[in-house]
Amino acid sequence: PYADGSTVVGIRPRSPPSIRAWSTGVASMVGLCGIPCLATDWMKEQAVSKEIEVAAAKEIAAMSEIKKLLLLGAGESGKSTLFKQMIKLYGAGYSQEERQKFDHIIFANVISAIQALVRNTERLKVKYPHLDTQIKVQNRDHAHAVMVLKADSVLTAEIGEHIKQLWNDPGIRCTFVNRSKFQLTDNSNWFFDRIDEVCKAGYCPSEADILRSRVRTTGIVETEFELENSKFQMFDVGGQRNERKKWIHCFDSVTAVIFVAAMSDYDQVLYEDGTTNRMHEALTLFTDIVNSEWFQSTPVILFLNKSDLFAEKIKLVHINVCFPQYFGQQEFEPCAQYIKQAFESRNMNANKPVYTHITCATDSENVNHVFTAVKDIVIRRSLSDIGLL
Repeated sequence: PYADGSTVVGIRPRSPPSIRAWSTGVASMVGLCGIPCLATDWMKEQAVSKEIEVAAAKEIAAMSEIKKLLLLGAGESGKSTLFKQMIKLYGAGYSQEERQKFDHIIFANVISAIQALVRNTERLKVKYPHLDTQIKVQNRDHAHAVMVLKADSVLTAEIGEHIKQLWNDPGIRCTFVNRSKFQLTDNSNWFFDRIDEVCKAGYCPSEADILRSRVRTTGIVETEFELENSKFQMFDVGGQRNERKKWIHCFDSVTAVIFVAAMSDYDQVLYEDGTTNRMHEALTLFTDIVNSEWFQSTPVILFLNKSDLFAEKIKLVHINVCFPQYFGQQEFEPCAQYIKQAFESRNMNANKPVYTHITCATDSENVNHVFTAVKDIVIRRSLSDIGLL
């Protein structure tokens, strides 16, 4: 009656001793590999599931947390242009009403630039007699007309004609080519080439015009934007020396620092003192920032900006005016690589990488590509901080 061993367990009446011994072994096997063992496996699975849920919750929290970006750099490095690109690309953009408010800024930029060119034609002629910067006689009335303009003058078609004639003057063009010898805002040629449109009644600046407009940043300006479901808060602060003391207020809880340096500034001097090389100033400032106690554990992202202007300038001016120890080819790639190494070598912390990107702040496609990479760096850092990487 006990031929089938599987039915032996728990059968009464009392089994013979040999069968009782065999049934006890079966019971032991059930105890080791049966229901209790399955319960243990289930508990382990639940624990793993809970860990995954906690990790997922942390990741969601890290992704939804606003990332704080601090935009630093010397004056006129292009920080504010990058800031405006964030509004254009990832923010609300510029409404027609908001764009209209930039017309007087652009008028002031154009007036300041053409006056600087006229003023420096004679100065350069005296200082550099070999340069043909003299304005033609027939254009001197045009020069006088623009020199009496006030900074807040509204540009008209008549004023536009004066500017157009001067912009086509060989002496003015020669002065423009030698603009590194005096202070002239970048992108002034953008507006000179479009002077008819800028001086037309009812002119409303395009977003491209806004990106190229220039207002010196004072104090701290901030904006919020979203990139691929990640939220960012960016702070733009004044880059001139007298503005830098205000940076200290932005240092708390910074997710990443973006340092902007203008590649094309290697042969220019500071607006503030008229003597210090801008590239040297940027290198000194970067040294302070990348090694600052405030940013010991903060990712530093370096933007070598104005690559478009740099590409044009190296055809005319050798970078050894700034880096006398450079004896390489005067071409974009080796020159850019040398400048990159000059900045990265200032980082004294071997365990802290500097993430470097070549940028052109007026190129929306380039900025979008670079900021996608920046987002990945910042997100990885946020996940690392909570132990998920």
